[in-house]
Amino acid sequence: MTDHDDGQDHGVRVDPDVWTTTGPDGREIELPSTIAAVRAALPEEQRAAYDAELETVPGPRLTRWLVMRALETVPGLTEADEAVVARLRAGDYSGAVAVNERGEIVPADDGPGAA
Repeated sequence: MTDHDDGQDHGVRVDPDVWTTTGPDGREIELPSTIAAVRAALPEEQRAAYDAELETVPGPRLTRWLVMRALETVPGLTEADEAVVARLRAGDYSGAVAVNERGEIVPADDGPGAA
């Protein structure tokens, strides 16, 4: 499989400035799509750290890093994720799902490792 732009539409909306994803509340959110656009969307006080990190991110990790930084441009989004992680680490799996040994999606409190 190759990852390149062959100039064909393939039924996908290609926008060089933004891309969309679904937020934790189920609504579609737009995120900046380029290194420069992510930097511009960050608060001014975070841009120097962004530039310094960008210079040291290994190539294989660059895409994930850029996605994570793009998510940080949406107010409250990463904080919501951090709250979910903290709740799960505390042992509260309410509302979470897991995949059981048959590949079925089940409530996490009924999944592998359930008490």
